[in-house]
Amino acid sequence: MLSMLELPRDPFEAQLELSFIKKVIADSRRTVALDASPILFWGMLTVVGVVLEYLGCLTGLFFDSLWLWLLLIGIGWAYNLWGWQRRRRRGAHTFADRVLGVLWSGCWAAMTILGFVGYFSGVIVENGITASISVILGLGFYVTGVLVDHPWGRWLGLGWWAVAVLLFFWPGPHVMAVFGMAMMGLQVIPGYLVQRQWKGRHGASLPTTPAGEA
Repeated sequence: MLSMLELPRDPFEAQLELSFIKKVIADSRRTVALDASPILFWGMLTVVGVVLEYLGCLTGLFFDSLWLWLLLIGIGWAYNLWGWQRRRRRGAHTFADRVLGVLWSGCWAAMTILGFVGYFSGVIVENGITASISVILGLGFYVTGVLVDHPWGRWLGLGWWAVAVLLFFWPGPHVMAVFGMAMMGLQVIPGYLVQRQWKGRHGASLPTTPAGEA
């Protein structure tokens, strides 16, 4: 029974662990003004695709939106690859930067798989894709808000989850319009504001990992 109890640790080891935790917290708070350029870029790409697809539905102009999304998603991943190369050249980064990069890279990968593999496999219907993507975006923003200890990310995450619930229960021809407005209000505009804050505070001198670049 006593062997299951944790023995007192070396005070020096405990001090080192406490110093590491303090460093992680300090890094996270420093990253409040993070480089949101990937979030902003992906948001604008999505808005372009949503507007074109929705206008096509309203006007009756038939075109295969699959090729449109393949092009836009390809541009997005090319941007991410360029960002990864830029990151390697810039060098130093913090633990919080690394976590944010891995988090958003995972979100982009998950949304790409949902949008294409989920659709072609027939497991996810077309109207369910936007709702599923909204769930992932909510997770990304919420975890970011917790990591950088700032309420804006948590509120955006909750907003995306509310949009997901709406889209799950309200499938129809106007789903893309709702998703497009949510993308503008919950990603593009906040991304622009955060990016402007990052440029104003750090400019190009700080080697911070952009969200979405591991």
